[in-house]
Amino acid sequence: MPSALPAGSSWHRWAAVEMAFARLNNELGALRRTLEIRGSELEGAQCHIASLEEKLLKLKEYRRELRSLKEQKQKLRKSAERRIGQIFLAPYRLPEKLAKTTWKKFHREKRTPGNLAREAIPEVARAHRANAQDFKRMRDEARAFASRPLISVITPIFDTPVQHLRKR
Repeated sequence: MPSALPAGSSWHRWAAVEMAFARLNNELGALRRTLEIRGSELEGAQCHIASLEEKLLKLKEYRRELRSLKEQKQKLRKSAERRIGQIFLAPYRLPEKLAKTTWKKFHREKRTPGNLAREAIPEVARAHRANAQDFKRMRDEARAFASRPLISVITPIFDTPVQHLRKR
């Protein structure tokens, strides 16, 4: 099979193929580097998404807890214990309200701390203070209740260091 092309032209074709092959290799290398960069960016994005999903789950949990606490608050507002507490605190509410009103009135007028409000509060508190006989009467009334209330003090301990919880 005789060759119709001169010997030099096959060498040119070979050189052209080699150059095309080298160019394609360079492009392939660039595409691999781009792929590696995009892969690492994707990994970073996935880590970020995972952390956001964790935070979202915590927020959902906090929302459920908040909803539960609101429901408990509503139940407590309607409870017999609250009504009993209101009865016990009723003698103290009037002087407290009077003291607040007096304080706001004189504070608004920007008088000195030694003004009449400071002098009036102890007098009002003395006039409405429960004495030993009142306390005895309240205790006797409480003993006569069909339902004896249990009063609990709830203290939040979220994110409290353990050494503080162990202190008494």
